Amino acid sequence: MTATDRPIPQRPAEPTAPLPGVRPSTDAAPDAASEHAAHDMARARSSAQPMPKVTVGGLLRGIHPVLFGVYPVLFLWSQNLGEVSAGDTSDVLGATFLAAGAVMLLAWLAFGDRARGALFVTPGILAFLLYNHVARIGVPVQVERGAIVALLAIALVLALKLPDRWIGRADTGLRILALALIVTTLATILPAVIEKETMPQAVVAAGKTLPSTTTAQKRDVYWLVFDRYGSDRALQIGYDTKNPLTPWLKAHGFDVLADSHANYVGTAQSLSTTANLTPLAQLTKGVPVTSNSYLPIYGHLQGSLAVRQFQALGYRYLHLGSWWNPTRYDSAADRNYNADGVSDFTSAVVESSIVPVLSKAFIPKALPPTEPAKHLKHNTYALDKLDQLPIESGPKFVWAHILLPHPPYIFDAEGNYIQSPQHAGISDTQAWKGQLEYTNKRLEAFLEQLLSKPEAEQPIIVLQADEGPWPDAYARDKVGFNWATASADQLEMKFGILNAWYVPGGTQGLGLRQDQTAINTFPTLFDKYFGLDYPKLPDTVYAATWARPYSSIDVTDRLPSLK
Repeated sequence: MTATDRPIPQRPAEPTAPLPGVRPSTDAAPDAASEHAAHDMARARSSAQPMPKVTVGGLLRGIHPVLFGVYPVLFLWSQNLGEVSAGDTSDVLGATFLAAGAVMLLAWLAFGDRARGALFVTPGILAFLLYNHVARIGVPVQVERGAIVALLAIALVLALKLPDRWIGRADTGLRILALALIVTTLATILPAVIEKETMPQAVVAAGKTLPSTTTAQKRDVYWLVFDRYGSDRALQIGYDTKNPLTPWLKAHGFDVLADSHANYVGTAQSLSTTANLTPLAQLTKGVPVTSNSYLPIYGHLQGSLAVRQFQALGYRYLHLGSWWNPTRYDSAADRNYNADGVSDFTSAVVESSIVPVLSKAFIPKALPPTEPAKHLKHNTYALDKLDQLPIESGPKFVWAHILLPHPPYIFDAEGNYIQSPQHAGISDTQAWKGQLEYTNKRLEAFLEQLLSKPEAEQPIIVLQADEGPWPDAYARDKVGFNWATASADQLEMKFGILNAWYVPGGTQGLGLRQDQTAINTFPTLFDKYFGLDYPKLPDTVYAATWARPYSSIDVTDRLPSLK
C-alpha cells in the first residue's frame, strides 16, 4: 500500500455561523437534543439525592435566648406561688418571651447563624433581667458592670471565632441547661396551679337570703383601711412615737378603740375575714392546713358578705383599690377606682432588671415601674380620688384600701416624693415618720370634709387598719419568723391596729369595746345600727407563718394590752 493509499485523517469541520437570513440547518438538532438529555440527567441525579434530615436539635438551634429570658420570670413565680396567679404573670411573661424572641432573630440576621447569634445574646438577656437582683446581693456596681462588659466581650469573640462543631456543642449544652431550669421550675408551679383549680371553695352564707330592709337611716358608710397603721401602743413600741392623729380624732367625735387588734397576721386573712364576717377556718373550709396558697383567701375578697349585705339594703358599692392585686378591683363593685398600671408581680420583675438604671440615665424625669414609683402613683391617686367620692350619689358603701403608711416610704411630711430614705439621707424611722405625718394631714383634711356636713347628712366612718407595722425581725425574715417564740412587744406591734369609729350622734348604741377586734366590725354595724341579725364573733387573735397561712396559733392571751 502506497502512501497515498493510507487514509488521511479528517479534522472535524469548524462550525460556521449561518449566513444572515438563512435558517440553521437541521443537522444541529442532534446536538441540542443531547444537551437537553444531559440537563434532564443532571436534574434526575440532583432529585435523587437525599433531602436534608430534619432533627429536633436543628429546629431548636439557637432557641436558648428565649428559654433563658422566660426562666427568671418563671422562677420568681415559683417563689411566690401562694400569692401570684397565672393571670398575674401573663403580661410580663408574654412580653419577655416576645422581646427575647425579637433579640434572637436580630442576632441571627447579624451573625448569619442562629447558634452564633444566640451565644452572644443569651448573656446579654440574663444581664438585662438580673442586673438589680445581682446588685441586691451585695455585688459592687462597678464590679457588676465590669463583669457584664467582660462577659459580653467573651461571648462576642466565641460567637465569631469558635469552629462550627464547637458552636453546635455550646448551643446544645445551653439549650439543655435552659430546658432543665425551666422544667425544674414548672415542676413546682404546675402542682400549685392544679391544686388551685381543684381546691374546694367554701361558700359563705350559702342559701341565706340577705335582709333588704332596715328601719335605720341609710347613711353613707365609709370603711377606710389604711395598711399597717398601728395602734398608739404599736407605734410607741416600734417607733417611739405618739400619734397626733388620736387626739385629733377624739376631738372630732371619733371613738378610738385603744386596745383593738387584727385577728390575723396578714392583710389577706384580716380583710377577707372582716369583710365576710367569718373566721378563717370556716371561710376556707376544705383547704388543707398544710397549704401555702393564698389564692383561696384572695377569692373571698371579691363580692364579700359585707358588700352583698350593703347592696341588698340598696347601697351603691364604690371600691377604691390599691396596687395590691387582691384588692385592686372588686368584681361586685358598682364602681371601681384604681390607678391601674402594671401588677405588683410585673413591677417586681422590672425592678430586678436593668430597666430602672436605663430609665434614670436616658429618661431622668420618668419613673420606671418600680415599687417606689408604683407606690407613689397609686397612693397619690387614692388620696386624690378619696377627696372626690363624697359627691357621689348615695346611699353608698365606700371601701378604700390605701397602702399608707405602708412602705416603701416615698412621701416626706409635705407630700414630696423621695426615691428612698437612703437617697434622702435619712433613716427608715425618719422616713416612716414623714410618711405618717403626710398621711395624717391628708386623712384629717378628708374627714373634715365629711364632718362639715349637717349631722343629718354625715356618714358613718370606720377608720381601720388590716395589720400593724412589721417588727424588724419579721421584716428581715417573714418566712422563717416563729410567732410561737415572738416577744410580747413584737406581738403587740404587729397585731395592734388603728380602729376608730364615727357615728353621727355618737357611738353609744353600738356597744363598742376598747379591745374589740376587726372581725366584729360588720357584725356590730349590721346588728346594732341597722337592726339585722348578725351575731358577735370571738375576738381571738391568731398568728401563722407566712408559708402556712392556715396553720394558726392563738396568741390572744400573750398580747400585753389584753392582759
